[in-house]
Amino acid sequence: MAVSKSKSTAATSKTTTKSAPRSQAAPVKRADSERSFWMRTRFVFYVALIAAALVAIAITLSTNDGGNAGNNNASSTTSSTGSMFLQSLSSADSHKAGDVMDVTLYENSGSQAVNALQSAVRYPAEKLALVSVTNGVVFSEEAATDTNTAGIVRIARSIKPGSTPVKGAKPVVTLEFKALTDSDSPYQLSVDQAASLLVRASDSKNILSDQGDNNTTFDL
Repeated sequence: MAVSKSKSTAATSKTTTKSAPRSQAAPVKRADSERSFWMRTRFVFYVALIAAALVAIAITLSTNDGGNAGNNNASSTTSSTGSMFLQSLSSADSHKAGDVMDVTLYENSGSQAVNALQSAVRYPAEKLALVSVTNGVVFSEEAATDTNTAGIVRIARSIKPGSTPVKGAKPVVTLEFKALTDSDSPYQLSVDQAASLLVRASDSKNILSDQGDNNTTFDL
């Protein structure tokens, strides 16, 4: 019985094993490509995150007699107050082809200390070309930068291991764009909240608010 079916079984198992890699090799399309990107970079990102988080916890334990109880109370009372937004000094009502403009991605953690983040910025690829991505001073550890898909920039950053976690509004990266066409109206960019995280140092929780909103728009 095993001998008579061995050839067809082997052929079947070959086709099965060959088709599996193909279905994983095709995620260069929108939602699948985004999922694939974060799966590929998750390990690198969390190595940096864990290193920074351990430093933050050590600092907290050495300076706060409240210990874990204090951290738990803070975590339950302030669970989602963070935000991400875009700002630019280049904003205008109209643009000429060839104009170069900078847009800065900011995080704002309010009173909570954070040490890592990831985000996705969407832009109109038919009107703008991405020229460069420059790290800010605070989130200077680059876990990942993906600019391979036109119209979206994905980044993952953390503070330097050993640095004190940060609070409030801080610049993350500056994106430089070049206008491809004349435009009588502003270009619309957005921060994709669904693809973004702002990580609290004390417990590695995501504190971004408005997770139900798809994106936060910005007119450049």
